[in-house]
Amino acid sequence: MKKIFFVIALLMFFDVDVMAKYVYPAGSTTTTERRVNRRIKRYDSNEDEKLTFEEYKKYREPKTFEERQLERRAKKKGTYISPAEAFKEMDTDGDGEVTREEMLEYEKAHQ
Repeated sequence: MKKIFFVIALLMFFDVDVMAKYVYPAGSTTTTERRVNRRIKRYDSNEDEKLTFEEYKKYREPKTFEERQLERRAKKKGTYISPAEAFKEMDTDGDGEVTREEMLEYEKAHQ
């Protein structure tokens, strides 16, 4: 029981990506894979394991004040990528839907 609380405390106070390599055994899914899986599960409204542009756009909408600030800063710096540009880059086969594998490749390339 103490080990569980210790791990939770570590995850709360340290970077989850750094701690994940110590918590998850070798050969398990990576942090990027888990993040992509969460996104697909959360935003795939028709549960077909793919994101359409409309589903992806909902994911990319800034929801908090901090997210809106980050978006404004990126626009000022010239590093902002619109949802349409990102979706087009992710959709490598051009079928209008982004699969888990396409999103994972995009995330790995843009880390």
